[in-house]
Amino acid sequence: MFQGLVVLAADDLTGDDGTIATEFDCVGGIRFADDLAYAQGLMVSPAHLREHFFPWLKACVDLVHRKGKVFIFHSDGDVRLVLEDIIACGVDGLHPIEPKAMDIVELKRTVGHRIALCGNIDLGYTLTRGTPEEVAAEVRERIRVLAPGGGYVLGSSNSVPEYVPLENFNAMREACLTYGRYPITLA
Repeated sequence: MFQGLVVLAADDLTGDDGTIATEFDCVGGIRFADDLAYAQGLMVSPAHLREHFFPWLKACVDLVHRKGKVFIFHSDGDVRLVLEDIIACGVDGLHPIEPKAMDIVELKRTVGHRIALCGNIDLGYTLTRGTPEEVAAEVRERIRVLAPGGGYVLGSSNSVPEYVPLENFNAMREACLTYGRYPITLA
């Protein structure tokens, strides 16, 4: 099941002429999206992922790393049962860390020294239905708690779809620029 998906994704790293996307100076890394989980847990068993998916993921990561680029893996949901496998594949960052699925503060404490954590600004409420002030407050809090020591990349808890008000997107961006400069000194 996953083998075809991953081969397709790996094929997407290469152009028709055999060039690899990571050969271009403007490409700093690859974000690879292949959801493994729902908010309540994995879509398939860890054993199935270990046999069929993770060897391919590791091959993709190795390809990107050979080019000196970073590899960010996107999976919605709760991937904690296979997080050590994801890290063992050499993934540099995990995105999007949905608040309803995983506690990013706990992840920072337990694995944040081995993998960058990306996202976690709530798309379920804050970005879509909250006020710009609520967005700025959530961004400030994530930066305050997660950014010290490095390893946190601010972003939404999934994507930024068209139904996110522009004012809220701009509030996230502006708060990042205001609070997200090192050294982080928020109290």
